[in-house]
Amino acid sequence: MKIAPQQNFIVPRRINSLAFVDTSDRYVSKLEKHIAKAEEAMKYSSDRFDILIISLATGALVLSLGSASGLLANIPKVDTSLLKFGWLMMIGSILANLVSQISGYFANQKDIEVSNNLIRLKRNKQTIGTQKILEFWCTTYNKATLILNGLSMLLLVTGMVTMVLFYSNNI
Repeated sequence: MKIAPQQNFIVPRRINSLAFVDTSDRYVSKLEKHIAKAEEAMKYSSDRFDILIISLATGALVLSLGSASGLLANIPKVDTSLLKFGWLMMIGSILANLVSQISGYFANQKDIEVSNNLIRLKRNKQTIGTQKILEFWCTTYNKATLILNGLSMLLLVTGMVTMVLFYSNNI
């Protein structure tokens, strides 16, 4: 019986419990493209930061201050607790959005470091920092960003509903 000649198969190496690393040059190329996209996303996060904050703040101020000043002048006794709570929710939404932009930036930064280390591992070089710790922080920042984005949206909707309740009760 003849044995087939040994072929050069690409055997993935286990890096952690979640992923296998392909040892081909194509894998390194994909990681480098991923890094470039993550850098673009990081820049996008920092560029959009001011626009998001200004949009939320302007919308909340125009909606509440413009209409509330006219309403409060015409009605002598108005309970403004709902209006103030709505303002508080809008401010909370802005702050949560601010922090989520910052955590998103750091998540992208850690993702780049993780990917660079995977390339270094592929090239049989020493990693910069501890890979598991970098992966932990990348995951933590990603989760924080998702939670803060959800919180920002929840506070924004709560603020809007509260303001609608205020106006429906006082008009």
